[in-house]
Amino acid sequence: MDPHQRPHHPSHHHRPPTPPRTNPRPLAQTAAQRLAAEVELPARFVRADVYDVADVLEPASYDVVVATYGVLVWLPDLDEFARVVARMLRPGGVVFLAEFHPLQSMVDEDLRVRTSYFREGAADRTVRTSYTGQELQEHVQSTWPWTVSGLVNALAGAGLRVQRLDELPVDLRQRTPEMIQDPNGFWRLPGDPLPLLLTSLAVKD
Repeated sequence: MDPHQRPHHPSHHHRPPTPPRTNPRPLAQTAAQRLAAEVELPARFVRADVYDVADVLEPASYDVVVATYGVLVWLPDLDEFARVVARMLRPGGVVFLAEFHPLQSMVDEDLRVRTSYFREGAADRTVRTSYTGQELQEHVQSTWPWTVSGLVNALAGAGLRVQRLDELPVDLRQRTPEMIQDPNGFWRLPGDPLPLLLTSLAVKD
């Protein structure tokens, strides 16, 4: 979820309602609509600021919230994000997060520490492409650091009970030449020296 351009949310009519999926780019929304049409799946997509999603969708009406890969770094307020998630879930509903581990952003290709894990504040840089490589007008891109404890505390502070948190030594792509693809299609560093992905499951009691 990107605080600059945020949610798109599908719901389905031929199966129990599914949670909204936040998608930051208009092109992604168009692609999702095209895929839904190809499989003849009625779906509704909504774009809104993730922090204002309760003004667009019905609070306390979702069983599952899912956020995956490259979400948290775009959020300036992790605590508020967790509160929004809690507000949207029904009692018994769950939130599943799958993310690139924050340790990845603090080491270079030689696994040398280049920044503090506990750094604070936005990191701003001028870019001409999106994070997916799409060419854009020159603009300032802001990202925000987060820690594993910060994530757990944000969820707990919003009244969500963390049932499981896993740190995994695998990645979705080959970031360095040394990485080796395992039989499941994930990429690993020799010896698994660092967690590369993180997953978390929390429930609203």
